[in-house]
Amino acid sequence: ISVAATGTFTIDNLTCYEIDQAGGTGDCIQVYDSAQASLIVDGGSYTKETSFKQAIRFFSSGSLTIRGNPRIDIQGTGAQGISMEGTGTFTMTSGYITGTTGAPLIFTHTSGLTNISGTILVGGDYGIWSSHATGTLNAFNNTIHEQAIAGVYHTTDGAGGSLDAKNNYIDAPTNIYDAHASATTTASFNNYGPTLGAFRNNGTEYATLALWQSASSQDANSDDGVAPAFVGGASPITAEGFKLGASSALRGAGKGLNMGHAHRDYGDRPFNAPPSIGAWEVKGGDSAAPRTARQ
Repeated sequence: ISVAATGTFTIDNLTCYEIDQAGGTGDCIQVYDSAQASLIVDGGSYTKETSFKQAIRFFSSGSLTIRGNPRIDIQGTGAQGISMEGTGTFTMTSGYITGTTGAPLIFTHTSGLTNISGTILVGGDYGIWSSHATGTLNAFNNTIHEQAIAGVYHTTDGAGGSLDAKNNYIDAPTNIYDAHASATTTASFNNYGPTLGAFRNNGTEYATLALWQSASSQDANSDDGVAPAFVGGASPITAEGFKLGASSALRGAGKGLNMGHAHRDYGDRPFNAPPSIGAWEVKGGDSAAPRTARQ
């Protein structure tokens, strides 16, 4: 689906499978740089994207909204789940993205505001890559797991840009990678998993959370090395598996936040007060074990 027009376009529950695997020229959804369009993607399934392409690529002056728990399973090397390269606001309130190697699962390069919450990101080289010189990324209540390089990678084009990361569960070799002196990072109430990954600030690596806390004055209320006790085990294979078990240290360990938009969990439910850490809030009636089918 390609959009090159003015207006707001909504795509509900699209199934996009193995697009252009042979030719390698297509994305599932494109909004061209010539458009002044806004895009709403509500639910859907995007599977086996072509290498070095995107399931959703947005390059417009309008806004991009992702909601309704879309499932994006990126199998091509270098393929991205979502690429936001426009100038407007990017809001993602739920989603489940899995990936292979060579690219971030979410790439945002916008001069506007990016809000990502209630999203589960598994695999890939990076969970979220934010790169605009004047852009702002709010990453609240996400589960970012088993990346090859970094959970959240924050760089700029040589000017500013800011990252606010709270209530996230991140388990990667480098949890937060702040790559530029002008990039501003604020982080707290996160939980960094059993990998005991490092942190980077302006090229300097801090091997432990304690060293990062001391050097950056960030993550004062965060913890690391605590197994999350997901109901699906240490490496769940479904979104349902990333719910928190009864013994999880992430339950109720977060802080209430105002993101400026509906702040809800992966299941489109309001967070408790105080909220849990990660994309899934704990609610009455939650199942004790994940469904067996992939979601």
